Formats: sequence, structure tokens, C-alpha cells
Amino acid sequence: MRGFGASSKAISKPAGSNKLSGSRPSQLTTSRLTIDIVGAVMFAILASSAGAWFAPAHAEEGCPAGQLPSSIGDSTCDKVSESSELPLDPSKPMAFEGLQDSLTILYVQATGTITPDTPARFAEFLKSDDAKLTKNLQLHSPGGDVAASLKLGEMIRKAGYNTSIARAMRMNEPFSNYQYEDAMCVGACAYAFLGGVTRSFTEKETYGLPRPDSSTGSAAIATYLERMGLGRTALDVASRQSTGEPLYRVPVAVAEQVKIIFDLSGQAEFRMGAINGDPVARFEFTKLEKKYRGMIRCVDHAITLYIVDRGKTIPADLHAIRDAPAEFEDGTKTTLHATASFVEEKDSYLMIFKIPALTALSFSGNGLMLSDIYNLAIEQRQSDNPNDKDALLDKMNWLNSVTAFAFEIRAQNGEALAPILDACRNP
Repeated sequence: MRGFGASSKAISKPAGSNKLSGSRPSQLTTSRLTIDIVGAVMFAILASSAGAWFAPAHAEEGCPAGQLPSSIGDSTCDKVSESSELPLDPSKPMAFEGLQDSLTILYVQATGTITPDTPARFAEFLKSDDAKLTKNLQLHSPGGDVAASLKLGEMIRKAGYNTSIARAMRMNEPFSNYQYEDAMCVGACAYAFLGGVTRSFTEKETYGLPRPDSSTGSAAIATYLERMGLGRTALDVASRQSTGEPLYRVPVAVAEQVKIIFDLSGQAEFRMGAINGDPVARFEFTKLEKKYRGMIRCVDHAITLYIVDRGKTIPADLHAIRDAPAEFEDGTKTTLHATASFVEEKDSYLMIFKIPALTALSFSGNGLMLSDIYNLAIEQRQSDNPNDKDALLDKMNWLNSVTAFAFEIRAQNGEALAPILDACRNP
């Protein structure tokens, strides 16, 4: 298996924009951004999948066998990487491969039909270096063997992977992956998907849950769902709403209700305390598999948010920032201006944000989301010379690093911050 080193590609948001995508960070929205930059670094993700929602997508996307549409946006086709083990035809047995879209955006792609041999292939993949570099697993599969899918799901959970539905293919050109617009996880794949520690998909992707019957081993499936933390609710939903069809395409709203889609990222609860008599709020939150600690206090009459990263996952590009301009979007959809500084401590990384306009409502609704951290040096280089390709590449890598770190914090007890806010604004 050949992995990340052969497929990395620096990607970013469209040139001229210095703000991250308006969508909130999730396993999918923060794992792939696209660029539209004039010159040698310009490429766009173009994809389409033909056929009914429950059928395998047309493997070549309108191109000759072994090729996919060009990533530069014209009508030509490019060769798929000869080193890729992923099948173009998803009816073939499932394969696993590490892919990399940039220095900070890495994921495992699983494409194909689940067979009795799939758990053994996944076990072999888990021994590879690629398996250790990311906990994000993308699935694209028309289904397959139910018993094998249950075992695969157990292995996914034990290994600590987050699951999503997406499809990518490594191309022959260096540092490029073709991103399909449509992806599916239906039939037996729907069970394997539930092994994810966090699980996500959108209405664009297809999650097709089988209608349970005696031939598919309902008792074993029900036991599996209990171990995955779902109970029989998912089976009951499929039984009630499939109306005789073998598969039930689960809408996002229903999936969220029965915990098929599940992600506690960003959820926090403030615990009030004091430092030298001054009020502070402490909390913990996660972003997928990453765990952070946080604190809010008034420092020099400025409301200050501390993010403690004991796993030392904050990308290296961000380590040099000192009082860098930053932006948040809060729970009231208000843009909050801030400054950001990085500090390296013995056992952890620390990012310090000063956010003067933070309020008790900032953590309500969808919560406080880091939108951007600006690199003024790169901005100046681009301003001085818009055709500086090195500056464009540096900006892309910078934005990818910000995206990899970007987080959101939601708390239902934001009113607990009142003593801190009062101390800062009424010294």
C-alpha cells in the first residue's frame, strides 16, 4: 500500500478570499477545501456520478477506462495513479488507501464492496504508517457481506476512526486527488459506517440502511447497534419507512435524531472558579478525535480565551504567530475581531485569543467558531506581487493549517460567564 507521501497537494480557498468557508468545521467541511488560483497552481474539483442513488457510480466519469476528468477544469481526462489500490469500479472488493490533499488534510479512503476478506484487509492496513497519520475514514461502497460489515465496524470503533461518506481517487499527476461529487454507503456499508467514533454525511451523500429481515441476521445487527451506542432505533426507522424497498435512504434530520450522525465536537460546559481572586471559566471540548482544554478570563481588561492542546496537534505554520489578527463567528452570527498568539509549553501547546466583543450569547446556537487567523506577511507579499507563486502556495498552506486547527465551542450555560465579562468591562 502506497500512501500519503505520494499524494499530498496544497489546497486552499479561492484566491482573493482570506476567510474560511462559511460552513462550520466538521469531518467533511474541514477536511477538503478547493482552490481557484490563476496560473500553474489553479485546479478545481469537478465530479459527477451517474446512475440511481443505490447503484455504483459510473467509474470513469465519462472518461476512457483508467482515467478521470482533468483537475485543471478543461474537458480532457487524466490517468489515475498506477500505484493506487482503490478500485474505480466499486463493485470490486473494498480497498483502503491513505490520501492527502495538503500538508494538513489527510484521510483514509475506503472504496469497494465489503467481502468476507475485507476485515482482514483492514487489519493489514492498520499495521501501515498511513493508518497512524489520521483518524478520518471516508467510505464509498454499494454494500456487500453483512457479517463482514459488522466485524469491520467493530474494528473501526476499536481503532478510533471517524467515519464519513465521500469518494476520492489518486491521480497520476503528482500531488492530486480526484474528488467525486457524489458518494454512497448503502446496504452492508451502512452498518460498518456506524463503527465511527464520530459519524457524518450531508444530503448530497447517500446513506442507505437495509430493511431488516430474518435473512440479514436482525438479532446480530441489533446486538451490534447496541454496542455502537444506537440501540434498535435505527432498525425500527428502516422497518417503518422503507415501504417495502430493500434500502431506506436516511435523511440527515432522521440520522441526527437516531444518532446515525453523531459528533460531540465543540460541546462544552463552563465550570466557574478563580485565580488570585479573579473569576475564570474552565472547560473541555473535542474536535473529532482531538481533545482540548480551555479557559476564559479577563487579562489586562481584555476578555481572553485560552486553548490548551496537550496532544500538540496545532500545525507548525501557526507556531510563529504573535498578536495576529483573527476572526470568529459567534452563536448570534456576529463577526468578532480578535488577536491570536501561540505559546509552546513543556507538555502542551497554547493558543491565546483576545476577543473584546465576546458575550454570554457567543457560545449559544451553533457556538463560537474560529473563522480565520491572518498572516500579514503573506498578505503583504501577495499585495506587492500578485503573481508571486511562492506567496500563493504559502497562503494555501497557511489556510490549510488554520482549517486544520479551526474549532467551535458550544455551551448552554454561557450566562455563567457574566462575572468575567463584568470584571473586564466594568473594572
